[in-house]
Amino acid sequence: MNKIKSIYSLSELHDLIKKHKHKSKILVCFDIDLTIVREDENDKDVLIEPEVTKELFNYLIENNIYFTFVTARFYDCVCNAKKRDLVKDDIKENLEALYPIFEDIGIDLTDYKNGKMGDELVLITDEKGRTQGIMYKGILLSGRKGPVIKHYRRIYGLEKSHPHTIFIDDVDIYLNSVKKYVPNSLVLRRKIDELDA
Repeated sequence: MNKIKSIYSLSELHDLIKKHKHKSKILVCFDIDLTIVREDENDKDVLIEPEVTKELFNYLIENNIYFTFVTARFYDCVCNAKKRDLVKDDIKENLEALYPIFEDIGIDLTDYKNGKMGDELVLITDEKGRTQGIMYKGILLSGRKGPVIKHYRRIYGLEKSHPHTIFIDDVDIYLNSVKKYVPNSLVLRRKIDELDA
């Protein structure tokens, strides 16, 4: 599998998932910035394709397809304990600012908002204990997206239960990282320039 394919709309991803033979064994990893959202003229995150995105996530949720978000926000801090401690509150505030968008696409955040899911930055480490990224309330943060997805899958037992990974991002370095580190992955390059035309 492991080749990079360009897509211009999340509707293409939706079609790929619908056709997948093993939907219950897929892990879909979404980049956030310039894949799901972009900043508007007021520097506020907004959905790139509102209706298409809502339809996609409705399908994922209704069909119990496992998904998560992977972002490079704070990539230069999350793997370093001292730097991470300095920006811990900023990380939380930044990601919680996405809650209205997540709710708009149909994600139930009740357990995250009421504290039931905890408020910790969870380290995602490799087999030698080296930090590859962190997870905050289900969102992975790392500048090493291939290794963080690989070890997230390992730590949470997804290698066996969800052996097929679909990863979508707009940055080639992250696409190539996932291609290198995550076996059985379909790597999709998100291109939004066509939407702007």
